[in-house]
Amino acid sequence: MIEEPHCKGFEEDKNWTIREWRRDQGVDVHDEINAGWTDLVVRKRSFPMNIQLTEKAKQLFFMASYDIDRFRDFVLESSFLKRYPMDDQTLEAIKTDDVALLAYGMTWLKSVLFKENNQLSAL
Repeated sequence: MIEEPHCKGFEEDKNWTIREWRRDQGVDVHDEINAGWTDLVVRKRSFPMNIQLTEKAKQLFFMASYDIDRFRDFVLESSFLKRYPMDDQTLEAIKTDDVALLAYGMTWLKSVLFKENNQLSAL
Protein backbone atom coordinates (compact mmCIF):
# COMPACT_ATOMS: atom_id res chain seq x y z
CA MET A 1 0.00 0.00 0.00
CA ILE A 2 1.28 3.45 -0.84
CA GLU A 3 1.08 6.08 1.90
CA GLU A 4 0.97 9.58 0.50
CA PRO A 5 1.52 12.39 3.01
CA HIS A 6 -1.51 14.31 1.70
CA CYS A 7 -3.87 11.35 2.31
CA LYS A 8 -5.46 11.89 5.72
CA GLY A 9 -7.19 8.51 5.62
CA PHE A 10 -4.13 6.88 7.13
CA GLU A 11 -4.69 8.98 10.26
CA GLU A 12 -8.16 7.52 10.80
CA ASP A 13 -8.84 4.79 13.36
CA LYS A 14 -11.65 3.20 11.35
CA ASN A 15 -10.92 0.50 8.81
CA TRP A 16 -13.28 0.45 5.84
CA THR A 17 -14.16 -2.25 3.40
CA ILE A 18 -14.39 -1.04 -0.17
CA ARG A 19 -18.16 -1.57 -0.09
CA GLU A 20 -18.52 0.49 3.12
CA TRP A 21 -16.38 3.31 1.78
CA ARG A 22 -18.24 3.42 -1.55
CA ARG A 23 -21.58 3.56 0.27
CA ASP A 24 -20.33 6.26 2.67
CA GLN A 25 -18.98 8.41 -0.17
CA GLY A 26 -22.06 7.99 -2.42
CA VAL A 27 -20.01 6.35 -5.15
CA ASP A 28 -22.74 3.79 -5.87
CA VAL A 29 -25.27 6.56 -6.53
CA HIS A 30 -22.76 8.32 -8.78
CA ASP A 31 -22.07 5.10 -10.69
CA GLU A 32 -25.81 4.45 -11.12
CA ILE A 33 -26.39 7.92 -12.54
CA ASN A 34 -23.29 7.72 -14.71
CA ALA A 35 -24.38 4.35 -16.14
CA GLY A 36 -27.52 5.90 -17.64
CA TRP A 37 -25.53 8.74 -19.16
CA THR A 38 -22.82 6.40 -20.46
CA ASP A 39 -25.50 4.27 -22.13
CA LEU A 40 -26.72 7.36 -24.01
CA VAL A 41 -23.21 8.26 -25.17
CA VAL A 42 -22.48 4.71 -26.33
CA ARG A 43 -25.77 4.60 -28.25
CA LYS A 44 -24.99 7.93 -29.92
CA ARG A 45 -21.55 6.68 -30.95
CA SER A 46 -23.15 3.64 -32.55
CA PHE A 47 -25.03 5.85 -35.02
CA PRO A 48 -23.85 5.51 -38.60
CA MET A 49 -21.63 8.43 -39.63
CA ASN A 50 -24.33 9.81 -41.93
CA ILE A 51 -26.84 10.21 -39.05
CA GLN A 52 -26.30 13.29 -36.93
CA LEU A 53 -28.30 14.69 -34.03
CA THR A 54 -30.07 17.94 -34.77
CA GLU A 55 -28.95 21.08 -32.98
CA LYS A 56 -32.14 20.96 -30.89
CA ALA A 57 -31.45 17.34 -29.89
CA LYS A 58 -27.91 18.28 -28.87
CA GLN A 59 -29.25 21.15 -26.75
CA LEU A 60 -31.78 18.85 -25.05
CA PHE A 61 -29.05 16.29 -24.37
CA PHE A 62 -26.79 18.94 -22.87
CA MET A 63 -29.57 20.45 -20.75
CA ALA A 64 -30.74 17.12 -19.27
CA SER A 65 -27.15 15.94 -18.73
CA TYR A 66 -25.41 19.05 -17.42
CA ASP A 67 -27.88 21.83 -16.55
CA ILE A 68 -30.21 20.15 -14.08
CA ASP A 69 -31.77 23.40 -12.84
CA ARG A 70 -32.66 24.47 -16.37
CA PHE A 71 -33.97 20.98 -17.14
CA ARG A 72 -36.20 21.14 -14.04
CA ASP A 73 -37.55 24.52 -15.21
CA PHE A 74 -38.07 23.09 -18.70
CA VAL A 75 -40.07 20.16 -17.31
CA LEU A 76 -42.13 22.15 -14.82
CA GLU A 77 -42.64 25.49 -16.58
CA SER A 78 -43.17 24.59 -20.24
CA SER A 79 -45.70 22.42 -22.04
CA PHE A 80 -43.49 19.39 -21.25
CA LEU A 81 -45.97 17.79 -18.81
CA LYS A 82 -48.74 18.00 -21.41
CA ARG A 83 -46.58 16.12 -23.90
CA TYR A 84 -45.06 13.71 -21.38
CA PRO A 85 -47.53 13.21 -18.53
CA MET A 86 -46.22 11.55 -15.39
CA ASP A 87 -47.68 10.18 -12.19
CA ASP A 88 -47.86 12.37 -9.09
CA GLN A 89 -45.12 10.46 -7.26
CA THR A 90 -42.59 10.99 -10.06
CA LEU A 91 -43.59 14.64 -10.42
CA GLU A 92 -43.10 15.29 -6.71
CA ALA A 93 -39.73 13.51 -6.77
CA ILE A 94 -38.32 15.50 -9.68
CA LYS A 95 -39.42 18.80 -8.13
CA THR A 96 -36.98 18.41 -5.24
CA ASP A 97 -34.63 15.48 -5.89
CA ASP A 98 -31.80 16.11 -8.35
CA VAL A 99 -30.96 12.40 -8.57
CA ALA A 100 -34.58 11.54 -9.45
CA LEU A 101 -34.58 14.32 -12.05
CA LEU A 102 -31.31 13.09 -13.59
CA ALA A 103 -32.69 9.54 -13.79
CA TYR A 104 -35.86 10.85 -15.39
CA GLY A 105 -33.83 12.95 -17.81
CA MET A 106 -31.77 9.98 -18.97
CA THR A 107 -34.92 7.89 -19.49
CA TRP A 108 -36.61 10.77 -21.30
CA LEU A 109 -33.58 11.29 -23.57
CA LYS A 110 -33.55 7.59 -24.49
CA SER A 111 -37.22 7.87 -25.37
CA VAL A 112 -36.82 11.04 -27.44
CA LEU A 113 -33.47 10.40 -29.12
CA PHE A 114 -33.68 6.66 -29.66
CA LYS A 115 -37.45 6.13 -29.81
CA GLU A 116 -37.14 3.73 -26.89
CA ASN A 117 -40.60 2.82 -25.64
CA ASN A 118 -40.31 3.23 -21.88
CA GLN A 119 -42.79 4.03 -19.23
CA LEU A 120 -41.48 7.50 -18.48
CA SER A 121 -43.67 7.85 -15.43
CA ALA A 122 -42.55 4.53 -13.93
CA LEU A 123 -39.24 5.61 -12.47
